[in-house]
Amino acid sequence: MIWQGGGLVPGDGTLASELLRVTGFRNLSADYGLKQWDVLPLEYMVAKPPQVLLSVGAHDRSDRMLGHPVLAGLKQQIAVRRYPEKLLHCGGPTIIDAVGHLAQIRRTL
Repeated sequence: MIWQGGGLVPGDGTLASELLRVTGFRNLSADYGLKQWDVLPLEYMVAKPPQVLLSVGAHDRSDRMLGHPVLAGLKQQIAVRRYPEKLLHCGGPTIIDAVGHLAQIRRTL
């Protein structure tokens, strides 16, 4: 799951979702009933936590949802990794960097 500040996540049919797929991940957005770009309510994540949460932007308590105390109890279930925001904004040359970054994360899990 790629997670932007406030819970915004890419869904099926997005470039981000396709990059997840080609690097061996599965985007869970559809499992939560989300559309192409949608907000994942914190309650949904708590009820069905993803194995990997790719955090865009803040990686600490400064992200209101990522820093929520209820997520502290899920740290054993969710691997949180950084995902640079610049890798979400362009369908051009950054695709190579995005695939490389995702593949590196995949190898470390």
